[in-house]
Amino acid sequence: MRLCVLAMLFAMGCSVDADGDGFTADEDCNDESADVFPGAPDFRGDGCDADCAEESDADGDDWPDDADCDEENPSVYPCSPDEVDGDGVDSDCDGSDAVRTDGCVGADPTAPEDTPMLTATCDPA
Repeated sequence: MRLCVLAMLFAMGCSVDADGDGFTADEDCNDESADVFPGAPDFRGDGCDADCAEESDADGDDWPDDADCDEENPSVYPCSPDEVDGDGVDSDCDGSDAVRTDGCVGADPTAPEDTPMLTATCDPA
């Protein structure tokens, strides 16, 4: 009976919200994760597009090109933990070739205050 109801919904053009996040499969870029939906908090550096924005990210480092100081190098992005003092590369995009001491608070304008930059919020699908 349940399958018949689902089949009728699909036949009528209705879509199901499999993950229960309030967005149906035709709106949601990942209907298997309730943490992924249009407008969701999208914390940088976790490897997933939680807000379904599909921003341009040429180097695949999970920082959009307009926020990335080197959109061709995936190890260079705001708050990168790969910063090395004096190596000639500003890996964390703070304007200095030195390890950050401020903890990168405020580097991602989409993140709530006091949220670590590398906190995973979803399972990339």
